[in-house]
Amino acid sequence: GNDTYRVEVNGGVDAILDESGAGDVLSFGAGIAPGDLTLSETAGGIRVQVGAAAAETAVLLLDQSLAGGQAQPIEMFAFEDGTLWNSAQIDSHTNHAPAAVSTVPDQIARVGTAFSLTVDPFVDRDAGDQLTYSAAQADGQALPLWLAFNPTTRQFSGTPPVTAPGSVAVRITAEDLGGLRNSLAFAIGV
Repeated sequence: GNDTYRVEVNGGVDAILDESGAGDVLSFGAGIAPGDLTLSETAGGIRVQVGAAAAETAVLLLDQSLAGGQAQPIEMFAFEDGTLWNSAQIDSHTNHAPAAVSTVPDQIARVGTAFSLTVDPFVDRDAGDQLTYSAAQADGQALPLWLAFNPTTRQFSGTPPVTAPGSVAVRITAEDLGGLRNSLAFAIGV
């Protein structure tokens, strides 16, 4: 507890896993202002990028210990100009990935009959963040010719022909303005 970790310009890429106590501080050196940071949720924690993505200064704040227990977060960011961010402010500056709030049940489409399905399975908790949607087959290939996806309305539509395969595995993906994605899959049986 009460640990202070220092980040300097051109300080390289480091990872921090703090497993004990409260009062931990990530301190930013001269030349690093709050506006220089980009915070993004990752599978392993939060990536704190200083400057452009190609810059050589970043810190990964790991959120789980190797033993699978919950690590303690960094509770404060401190800047040379005296600016302090508490845990809530750190979270509010972090870009979070879209979250799936529901699943899409497997569907049945009938040969020669119009099929339509509108989905809305994702939300993004970041204020003002907008999601962009895309769809493909679960293996990454384009949707079959008979099946269209409108990313604005999030609607799948089409009429399967006699030659349609027995089932199509579909993956819908939501991407936020920061480039974070989430996706889920469902099947359309024909």
